[in-house]
Amino acid sequence: MAKLTTRAFLVYWVPAILMVGVIAVESTDFFSGHHTGRILAKLLALFSIHLPVRDIHLLNAILRKCGHVTGYGFLCFLFFRACRGTYRALSGYYDWRTSRISTLPPEPAFRFLWQLPWSLIALGATALTAIADEMHQKLIPSRTGSWWDVLLDSCAALGAQVLIYWFAARSARRARARVEAFIAPSPARE
Repeated sequence: MAKLTTRAFLVYWVPAILMVGVIAVESTDFFSGHHTGRILAKLLALFSIHLPVRDIHLLNAILRKCGHVTGYGFLCFLFFRACRGTYRALSGYYDWRTSRISTLPPEPAFRFLWQLPWSLIALGATALTAIADEMHQKLIPSRTGSWWDVLLDSCAALGAQVLIYWFAARSARRARARVEAFIAPSPARE
């Protein structure tokens, strides 16, 4: 029976763990809305863009929510990739240097690219990270934890899973088409 090697763990799980660490750092006082708003104002002033304070606050809020969507969508992708890589490692079918399989088997190609348990584990791990992040923010005086942010983060994770599913289905169709084109008899030449 195959086992998860140290190299496979480092390649697949460490990026997800590091991203959780990045989110934990972003949950501190230094990344509160007040501090990021001041940084944004200085950055805009550096480029000679002077906006009213109200507009800077609005832009800061929009950028912070975009950061939530991007960060948690990427985290969900990393958790999914870790689950998929673990499955491939344990089944003895993976290349440690990449998360892609160079030649997919024709029929079960889709199951090597996407499976519901991987998706559910990634969604659950991302939602738990979002809950922990918001609970941590409630303990910091300059931060406010919000269940709306947990919902936003979970929706970002769901969006990431929809994209992963779409790309996996497309890759499986392409692999099947390549195999069928290779097996199909070529027309006789005269």
